[in-house]
Amino acid sequence: MIRNEQVARLWSKGKVGRSKNMSTDGKTLWSYGLPIGVTVGGKRVAFPAMAPNFISNTTSRHSSFAAQYADVVAPKAAVSQLVDAWNTWYNEPSDLQKLARKLAEDVLGGKYGGSAA
Repeated sequence: MIRNEQVARLWSKGKVGRSKNMSTDGKTLWSYGLPIGVTVGGKRVAFPAMAPNFISNTTSRHSSFAAQYADVVAPKAAVSQLVDAWNTWYNEPSDLQKLARKLAEDVLGGKYGGSAA
């Protein structure tokens, strides 16, 4: 099994990878059931689930790897929306993935202030 940081690196290269609690299909990076990174239009956007959007120490660590390999780190307001949805839709990963992609598009489009590209 590969290490968590290697999973994040594979996500950054658009490749598939899995560790015990982190995975990627090359487009979405997951910590357990939470998408913590998505690729939209060739740009990698990280959603770091860290304070004030804390879920667990492990997910925070996974999130730091996502941020390290991302082109853009989503602002706290976007991360809050995703974490709130995860708490509500925990058993619906496809809905979370769609929401993460939409939020990433909004971040890249400047909805959260300025251009993130």
